Amino acid sequence: MKGIIDIEFILSVVVFLSTISFVAMLIINNIPVFHGDSVSEDLRARAYQISQVLIFDKGAPEYWTVGNVLRVGLSNGTKQTMNTTKIANLASLCSSSYENTKSLLGQDYRTDIKIKIIDAANQTLLDCKPQVISLIRPEFQIIRFANLDDKRIVRIAVSVL
Repeated sequence: MKGIIDIEFILSVVVFLSTISFVAMLIINNIPVFHGDSVSEDLRARAYQISQVLIFDKGAPEYWTVGNVLRVGLSNGTKQTMNTTKIANLASLCSSSYENTKSLLGQDYRTDIKIKIIDAANQTLLDCKPQVISLIRPEFQIIRFANLDDKRIVRIAVSVL
């Protein structure tokens, strides 16, 4: 018979549209979660990259100062041993020009960083951070340990906002 729709066809269309709607809602609801995870992983990778550069790179030139630095690195050439003079130079570089310090570490205007180096006696050797810190932005922190050239052990905390 012409023009008559079978009940099985109507039920199959309803089941099909319900399934498609369910799958679409699942995908739409999970996109923000996946985006948040992606942002967290990006922050973690940036913080780890900065900590690697600080601990294992000598910088350019090897004995850099505030006036001639091309690449920041705190290593003295021995594995996981940092130079106290370079830490002092980084502290003065950060206090004079935070934006320049940030760009020397490979970060752009969208990213803020905080670097804090504390020795075992709880003496702060370096506290580099922006003047204004957002409490809303997500932050990821990497904590590493290294030696100084005078045999002290220090804690390096690198945060990326």
